[in-house]
Amino acid sequence: MQWVVPLSSDLARSATDFLHFIRIKVSIILSLVTIAGYFMFHPPGIAMAYAVLASFFIYTGCYAYNNMTDLKEDKVNRRKISPLASGKMGYLIVLASNLAGLSFSFLLSAHIVLLSLITMLLGILYSSLRIKKYLMLKNVVTAIIAAASFLFGALAAPPATPVAPFYLLLFAFFLIGSIVSDMRDYRGDKAAGFKTLPVRIGYQKTKAVLLIMLFAYSLAAFFAGFLVLLPFIAFILLSLHKDKPAKAHTLGGAAFIFLAAWFALAAF
Repeated sequence: MQWVVPLSSDLARSATDFLHFIRIKVSIILSLVTIAGYFMFHPPGIAMAYAVLASFFIYTGCYAYNNMTDLKEDKVNRRKISPLASGKMGYLIVLASNLAGLSFSFLLSAHIVLLSLITMLLGILYSSLRIKKYLMLKNVVTAIIAAASFLFGALAAPPATPVAPFYLLLFAFFLIGSIVSDMRDYRGDKAAGFKTLPVRIGYQKTKAVLLIMLFAYSLAAFFAGFLVLLPFIAFILLSLHKDKPAKAHTLGGAAFIFLAAWFALAAF
């Protein structure tokens, strides 16, 4: 029975590598944004499950492919590197994820199919063209892609009210989060030669810009009724003030757990 322990250990390691490769935490967070988008405009229904699955698989494909193209800076930033990021199996996982996402989008509407294709294309272009090299373009494209997760839910069925203002509000939050991520990855991006905002204007100046953006965003969130985000914005501000961008980034992701719960409870 001695072989059982090594076998179990290998399976656990393989599972961990796989989940890290598809960035399971980020994919789940974006699925929560999809849930929030759905319940903002629709009552409970099977369409929500299809929207979440379409969103989840499209984003696992996007982020898995990004892991394959970001090896250099990820190594500098001391992130765990999955073996799948440098092997043929990685490409198969990316393809399978995207096909699974498209399959679920076909169960919804032409709008979601188109949204899936656009998100996939933007994800591929972002990683393959190394958009991270271009000042602020990386942040804008990242925010466009991430905020699209909201549209997977909002457009799962024809909405009764306009979705654009809420999409823009979430786009702004993801834009801020992307800059926070650049602060967290400052050393690696600088070593890799990427002209992110912290690399270009400096760490402290970027922090000042973020503090102003977050204060302005808190006002927008208040008037839009996204009150559940306000405590998280306050804690993000505090974390940045204490030069803890990694903690600020984590808090930004955690905010979407409560945003999804907020709108789900309202729908029920």
